[in-house]
Amino acid sequence: MGGLVAADYIVFGVLMFMSAAIGIFYSLVGGRQKTTKEYLLANRQMGLVPIALSLLVSFQSAIMILGYTAEIYLHGVIFWMTNVGVAIAIFLTGLAIVPFYRPLNLTSSFEYLERRFQSKAVSRVGSFMGLLGGILYMGTATYAPSTAVEAVTGFPLWMSILIASIVSTFYTSIGGMKAVLWTDVFQFLVMEAGIFAVLGKGLSVAGGIENVWNTVHDGGRMEVLILDPNPTTRHTFWGVVIGSAFTWFGVYATNQASIQRISTAKSKTQARWAVFLNIPGLLSLSIPVCLLGMIVYTYYTQLACDPMQSQENINSGNQMLSLFVSQIFESNPGVSGLFLATLFSGALSSNSSTMNGSAAIIWEDYFKPHFGHWPDWKQTLFTKTVVVIVGVLGMLVAFLCMTVGGPVTQISLSFGGATAGPLAGLFLLGGLFPWANWIGACAGALSSFGLLFWISIGAYVTKIKSYNPPVEPVPISGCHFTAENVTFDNVTSYMTSYMTSTGALETTSMGYLNGTESHGAEYTLTGLEYLYAISYMWYGCIGILLTLLVGMIVSLITGPTHPSDVEELYILPGYRRLFYGKSSKMLDFEKSDEICVGKKYEDVMLETFIERDSQDKSRKDSG
Repeated sequence: MGGLVAADYIVFGVLMFMSAAIGIFYSLVGGRQKTTKEYLLANRQMGLVPIALSLLVSFQSAIMILGYTAEIYLHGVIFWMTNVGVAIAIFLTGLAIVPFYRPLNLTSSFEYLERRFQSKAVSRVGSFMGLLGGILYMGTATYAPSTAVEAVTGFPLWMSILIASIVSTFYTSIGGMKAVLWTDVFQFLVMEAGIFAVLGKGLSVAGGIENVWNTVHDGGRMEVLILDPNPTTRHTFWGVVIGSAFTWFGVYATNQASIQRISTAKSKTQARWAVFLNIPGLLSLSIPVCLLGMIVYTYYTQLACDPMQSQENINSGNQMLSLFVSQIFESNPGVSGLFLATLFSGALSSNSSTMNGSAAIIWEDYFKPHFGHWPDWKQTLFTKTVVVIVGVLGMLVAFLCMTVGGPVTQISLSFGGATAGPLAGLFLLGGLFPWANWIGACAGALSSFGLLFWISIGAYVTKIKSYNPPVEPVPISGCHFTAENVTFDNVTSYMTSYMTSTGALETTSMGYLNGTESHGAEYTLTGLEYLYAISYMWYGCIGILLTLLVGMIVSLITGPTHPSDVEELYILPGYRRLFYGKSSKMLDFEKSDEICVGKKYEDVMLETFIERDSQDKSRKDSG
């Protein structure tokens, strides 16, 4: 296999083995993962650093590293502005959601839905979307680094997917949540090491930061204030900031991986800081990765040769960074292996979080009500089996991604928005509107989920895509074309092929180009084409708002729930005063840093209410 030498394989193998070794270690120490409390929640005794870093890398994987590079190379730096939206989502989660979830003593996030709406149907709808979204994300997270391996080494894509799936499933199934958290810490360090190693050498070969900045600017890729209000434009300032905020709020506030990490903390304060620290943690990854995208563009612009046109084995922007690394580190054995370990570390962390979280959902929501009498060892064995099954399903989705193709960031965020948006809307419906009933909740979530998947599938089938503002193509005058990799027609039609491949012009199933017919006449989207052309950045926003709107309308039609029939603890903190006033029994409890370990929240609240009523009575008697 070309591209890698023995040193690269050794570095890659050692780093992958370390992840597996952590899983083996935690299967042999402590309680040896013999109870579901330890296996799924690490006994709720984890520290700030592992929780914060695990939460971060659960959602920032090879998709970010490869996807950012591809987006910036092809379209410009506007995509980096998604981090503003993500930071807003993280802040809101730490501010409002952690104090809400933390005392509830949840193992599965969907336990809340069942309690709030007094309905298993709502819980099943939510858990179905959560499981589906997680498994789809696993597939894209595994597919992303596998494409890089194939581009650099020629190693079969299917084999890379198989290896990544086996390693992550192995250490997650035997080591439980402790192994997941500590391998996430290790993998974060590997990711940072790999990114900064490439960044340092990349700046050197690209002529320094000033030259990189000027080249990207001259290439028309520094525009971030694209204020186009049209939702069918793929990336605008509004979409990448506001749209991302909605989508990532759904991820951080309702994703099972997030709720589990909040639950493993020792206190509410620690859980809050673990979430808040994701903002600087995110920037420590996204800023250097954004620079890598700018460096890759500068490097190939200076060479006057676009690899997507001159390299037979590069057929996607997702493979650009891996090619760049293999070229600049050709005389530095071991570094390419570190970079591949960086990509796989991101995939492994995302996969392990999803597998452990899915096991928690399936056990708590579907099987524990019927088999909760099983001894601890049997319950734990069952959850380990579920981890393996979910790992296999994620691997199958990765193979499916091979046939779908396209930018990994768009694939990931399209799937994520289609599930995270409706799911976040479902939780907000319960937490913000006491009069919402279970019928409205189911109707709202299912309608928005169905619409978003219809849009996603419809856009794929019809080939109608969002509009991308055209940018200056990377020159090809320095390429050394051969008869094997190019024809005369390829060269003479380069401008058109480049703009089509980057999305500036997209061929539809009707034979038109986006915005212009193939023969030059103006073409305007009509009917359902508008729907299919909506940017994937807005999926999360549409999902949340539609769930809330339909949920409230159906609740009012079918008979709203009276606020007095909804327990105060199921309404978001700070918002409770609107419905229960200053007399709310929850106010004192909200100020505490207590967690109801070993008890259901209702039991602790009952004890608190009784104690407060007793204190009030004593004060009256003494008065």
